[in-house]
Amino acid sequence: MEKIWEEVESHIESISKNTRATQFNKEFCIDIEKNVRVTYQTISPLKTRYEPTGENDLMFKGLSTYVKVLSTLEKVVQWAANPSSNASLILLLQRLNLIDPKTLLTNLQNAVVAIVKILAHSRGSLPDESSHISFPQPKNPILFTPAQLVQNAEVGPDPPKSIFEKTISWLNSAIRDEHIKQFDYAEFTEFMNIGQGGFGEVKRAYWDGTNQVYALKSIKPQEETSKEERNLLVREIKMLYTLRHHDNVVRFHGISYNEAERTHYLVMQYANGGTLRSYLHTNFKYLTWQDKRRIAEEIANGLFCIHKENINHRDLHSKNVLVHDGRMMIADFGLAKLLDSQDVSKTAAGMVAYIEPQLYKQLHYKRDKQSDIYSFGILLWEISSGRIPNIRPAEVVHGYRELPIAGTPKDYFELYTQCWDDKPNKRPSIEHIIKGKRLEDMRFEPVLSKEEIDEMSAKRVNYDSDSNNSNSTEPKVDISENDIYLLP
Repeated sequence: MEKIWEEVESHIESISKNTRATQFNKEFCIDIEKNVRVTYQTISPLKTRYEPTGENDLMFKGLSTYVKVLSTLEKVVQWAANPSSNASLILLLQRLNLIDPKTLLTNLQNAVVAIVKILAHSRGSLPDESSHISFPQPKNPILFTPAQLVQNAEVGPDPPKSIFEKTISWLNSAIRDEHIKQFDYAEFTEFMNIGQGGFGEVKRAYWDGTNQVYALKSIKPQEETSKEERNLLVREIKMLYTLRHHDNVVRFHGISYNEAERTHYLVMQYANGGTLRSYLHTNFKYLTWQDKRRIAEEIANGLFCIHKENINHRDLHSKNVLVHDGRMMIADFGLAKLLDSQDVSKTAAGMVAYIEPQLYKQLHYKRDKQSDIYSFGILLWEISSGRIPNIRPAEVVHGYRELPIAGTPKDYFELYTQCWDDKPNKRPSIEHIIKGKRLEDMRFEPVLSKEEIDEMSAKRVNYDSDSNNSNSTEPKVDISENDIYLLP
C-alpha cells in the first residue's frame, strides 16, 4: 500500500514541477495542479487511517484508478508545457474527446468519489471547506469542495440516459410532425451486419416498399456511452436531415423503430462502393487525371453544400467519403467509420495528416470551416497519389507537408498547397474554389517534374537529419492503452 501512495505523490510532484517551469498554457496547468492537490487533500487522511485487505479491496481499486487518472493528467501537463514536441498526445486526447478541461477534471473527480465513499462516515477528518476544486471554465465556473465530493459519492451522479431520452423525444416529435419519414421495420428484409459503432450495429437491408437497399444505423447506446457521444448523435441526426437532398452528401431517408428490440434506426443511403480510401486502393491504377479531378470536384461540391448550411464537418478524411456507383458522397459525423467494418478498430490510421497544425499548437483551438479546407487539401493529395498520408505531427507543426507526385498538374498542386496552408486565413474558402472554378477549369499542363520534386525532397531530408541530431532536452510523452480508460 505504501508503494501506491508513493506513486500518487510522485505524479503530483511531477505535475507541480512542470506547472512551475512552463511558459506555455500556464493558467491551464495551474488549474490542473490545484484540482489534483485538493483531491489529494480529500483522500490523504486514509493514508494513516485505513489499511486495505488486498488487491480486491475497494480502497485499493479506488487508489489504483486514481493513480491512472493522475498519470494521464501528468502527461497532459507535460504536453501543455511543451506543445510542439508532443503533438501526438494532443491529437489522441482530442480524438477521444478528452482535451476539454471540464471533462478531464470530471474524470479526476469521479475517480476520487470512489475513494471518498470510505470517508463518508468521518466528515470531521476532511480538509477545510475553503479548499475548492475549480474547473477552468471562466465563463461558467463549477466549484466543488472536498465535502461536496463526499456528498456526490453518497447521492451518485446524474443518470446519463437523460440526454438519450431527449434524443428519442426529439425523434418522436419530428416523426409525429412529419418532418422525418418513418419506415416500418417489419418491411425490411435480408439483413446483413456491416459494422459496429458506439451506438450499436449498422446493417444493410432491403425495404419491401421499393426493394431498395439501405444502411440501418442503430441508436441504442450502451451503458458506457458518454454524454458527449449522445450529444454528437443528436447533432448528426439534425445535420443529416438538413443535408439530405445533395448528391454528394450521404442521404438520410428517415427513421425506423424495432418494437421487439426497442431500438431506433437511422435509415441511410447505402454506399455500394465503400470508402474513398478503399476505392483508391482498388482502382487507383485505372484513374486518369480527368477521373481524379471529377472525384475532387464532387467532394468539393458536397463540402460546399455543408458549409452553405453553416455546418463545419470537422472530421473530413478519405474514410468519411463514401462511394456509390462511382459518385463521391461525404458522410458526416463518423458514419463512414461505422460502415467500414474492417476498419472500425483502425480509424486513427492515416488520419493524423488530416489534422491541421493549429490543433497541435493551441490547446483550446476550435475547428471551423477553414479546418475542413485543410483536410480537403490533404484529400486532394491522397487522390493524386493513391497513398495513405503518413506525415508526422512534428513535421506538420514545422510547416512540412506530403511531397507531391511527379506528373501532378501544377494547377492542382497549387490548389491543395493553398488549402493546407499553415495559416487558416490564407486558405481559400470552398465557395472560392467552387465559384472560381478552380477544379472545373483546371489545366492538366504543365505538370510537376521529377527534378522539382527532388528539390522539395532534399529540404525534407535536411529536416530529418536536423531532427535526428537534435540534443533537445524537452520531455517526450507517450500514450498507452492504459490511458484509454479515461474515455468519458
